[in-house]
Amino acid sequence: MEQEIERIDLIVNDLLLLGKPKNTQFQKSCLKEIIFYVISITKQQANEKNISLSVEMDESIPLIECVENQIKQVCINLIKNGLDSMDNGGMFKILLKHELKNEISISFIDQGCGINQSELNKLFTPFYTTKGDGTGLGLIVTKKIIEDHQGEIKIESELNRGTQVEVILPVVQ
Repeated sequence: MEQEIERIDLIVNDLLLLGKPKNTQFQKSCLKEIIFYVISITKQQANEKNISLSVEMDESIPLIECVENQIKQVCINLIKNGLDSMDNGGMFKILLKHELKNEISISFIDQGCGINQSELNKLFTPFYTTKGDGTGLGLIVTKKIIEDHQGEIKIESELNRGTQVEVILPVVQ
């Protein structure tokens, strides 16, 4: 019963994030620290599934203006989705790049089952899920956070080869 209450709490919080406009306070944050924090809390799930986590990043990643907890949530959602898709172990990569246009690109690359084209088009539909225990809110919340940060999200996938999700965020809001 406790697990179900926690699950309901997560769903309600996701719905509130989607439906309740907020005055967000952007602050300068270190994306490298955010990535390493998120890896520290998802590492156990990766280890249990025999998945290696790899991080590659440019040396000079500037601080970005963001709502740090929201960017953490984006990263957690995308890493967990990738790990969930990988039943046979493998490598999960995170690439962090400082782009020329004063943007930061974060790519989450898994070697999972991939997503077919008909499902790719439905990924940002509320309550659509391919997971047995999914709510169908994770990706739509992720997209909303990214859009609130004036960013964009791109997904490329190939069945039985894996998926790459790229998040592009401006350095300054």
